[in-house]
Amino acid sequence: MLINEHGALQEHPTIIPGKATPETTAAIRARHPDWAASYRTLGRTGLTCSGAGFGSYRVHRSVQTHRAALAKAIRMGINIIDTSSNYAGGNSERMIGEVLAGL
Repeated sequence: MLINEHGALQEHPTIIPGKATPETTAAIRARHPDWAASYRTLGRTGLTCSGAGFGSYRVHRSVQTHRAALAKAIRMGINIIDTSSNYAGGNSERMIGEVLAGL
């Protein structure tokens, strides 16, 4: 969870600037040569996607092992995350944003 400078839980969403580009997604693949063969191009977008993804259907922002699993998956080169605002009442998406902001 994000904590503000006063030690309180930050409940308001934080917008992370940027977006996926062909260059940035290809750079993820380049950082993981052992897994390079598992990456694919997403249609005509030019985006490079990992062969596996992280499913967040049953994850919650209050469970530290869920947060650690997502952070590890991202560090290992996973760049596909399945999410929905319906998962865990929106707490799945909040957790994803918090983990991404903390990396």
